[in-house]
This record gives sequence, structure tokens and C-alpha cells, in this order.
Amino acid sequence: MLSQSDDQFRPPAGDAALLSSLSPRGAGSLSLEDFIEDGPLLFPPSPPAPRLSEGTVEEAGAAGEPCECDLDGERVLAKAAPSCLLAPQAGDRVLVCRTAAASYVLAVLERTGPATLALPDTARIEGGRLTLASDTLRVVNNETTVRAARLNLKGILARADFTFLTLKAREFVRLAANFLSRSKAAREEAEEAMRISAPDLRMDASETLRARAGTLDLKAEGAAKMDGSTVQLG
Repeated sequence: MLSQSDDQFRPPAGDAALLSSLSPRGAGSLSLEDFIEDGPLLFPPSPPAPRLSEGTVEEAGAAGEPCECDLDGERVLAKAAPSCLLAPQAGDRVLVCRTAAASYVLAVLERTGPATLALPDTARIEGGRLTLASDTLRVVNNETTVRAARLNLKGILARADFTFLTLKAREFVRLAANFLSRSKAAREEAEEAMRISAPDLRMDASETLRARAGTLDLKAEGAAKMDGSTVQLG
């Protein structure tokens, strides 16, 4: 035991080498004042433990940038953790984890406006069966690729607006009770077979209608009629 009357602290002989490597004064003789002064070197403080705090997002950062949060009057820059799927927005009530290195938004606790999912790059969603159900689904991106062994699309009304559209199929079957196609320029290509089946099929061209084939077979169970100012065969 050390007391105020002790003016020298002599470590045991077995600990002399250890203290010699830790203390710049060596292990020969340490006074009480030297031992107290060398205390932080002999016993370094442990790093602070992470803390959880609730706060409000004052200003949201750009994609991948930290946002500014108010944690009980203290302004902290916190980056959204990968576990936080909702992108923090101004006014959100969030849960923040504060470490010695950085601060992270772990979750959005309260949100009054619309929600935006923020996924990291090269994100994947996997599941045996995935169902998306919503009144309105909107997909906005630069490029979309869909690969499926079998693709079924069902709907009451479908509308597609394209500046340029290319369809390629080894076999193309189009069945429609009512089919209406309007285009300034339309082109359909099939490597092997293309089939159009309809109870009533009408093709109108204001100027020229051309059909080219190696073999052209026209059959009609009823009457076949060709009407024109000039008809050329052969």
C-alpha cells in the first residue's frame, strides 16, 4: 500500500522490465509523483462507447452525403447507415449512433412526407417469391433490363410511348379481339414465323400497301375480292 509518507515506489523485480518499457524514467526508482504522472501512459484510457440519440434532421444532404441533425441542441453531421433504407429528409425524427470516428443515422423514426428508398450501388433484392402491390408504381431510371424464362403481363389498359422500338422474336404470336396500330413508321421482324390471328383483320394504307414474300399463299373460305383501277399479277 502507498501512503503519503512513501517517497519511493519500488516495483517487484519481475515487473521491472515491463515498467522499463512503459515508463521513460525506467524501472529503477519511481516516486509517487512520477507514478501519478506516468499513469496515463501505464493505463491508457479506453475509447468512448457508442451512444444512441434521437434527433431531428435539420438539413438533408445529397445522395451519399451526411445530413445535419439536431440532437437536443447539438448539431451533428451524420451519414445514413446501409441499414437505413429511407433517405433522411428535413423534419424527420431519426435515431443516430455516435461513435468516436463518425455518426450514423440508423433509422427514420417518424416521417410525414413521401418516403424514398435509398439503396447502395449494386444492390440486390432476392427472394423465392416477390410481390409488389401498390395503386401506382413508377420506375424512373436510365436503363432497365428484365430477364425471365417466362414473362406474363396482364392489364386492362396498356400504353407505351417510344421514340425507337425494336422487337425481335424467334416466334411471334399476336392474338387480339380488337387490335389497332397507328404509326408513322413500323417495322416487324421475325427469324422464323410470325402469326396474326383475329376474327376480323383490316389493313388500311392511304398511299401504298406492299407485301413481299418468297411464297405468298392467300386462302379465303368465302369470296376473295381485289378492287383497283389497275391490278397486276405476275
